[in-house]
Amino acid sequence: MHPFDGEKQQLEPVLINWLLASLKSLDNQNDPGWFFDVGANVGLYTWEVRKVCPNRKILAFEPDPENIKLLEKTLRGANLQNVEICKCALSNQLQRFPFFRTT
Repeated sequence: MHPFDGEKQQLEPVLINWLLASLKSLDNQNDPGWFFDVGANVGLYTWEVRKVCPNRKILAFEPDPENIKLLEKTLRGANLQNVEICKCALSNQLQRFPFFRTT
């Protein structure tokens, strides 16, 4: 068990609600910007954003091949449109890094 599981379960809905309210506000101002889902995992934030901002472009970054399969399944299953997946990690350095998966 991860030591922050309990806190994360309580914090995640607060973060999602704040994010969605912020994006709705931008949509109400006709802001056509993008949403970047960095470390998209299986697409929880992409899915939540798409529900309240159906026209906002979404760029989902995910380096893990197994998570990419699940992310693609989420997008197909929920028929989420206007989402682009970047199969990469992000860094402040332009170079290659080894990728390690946790077990």
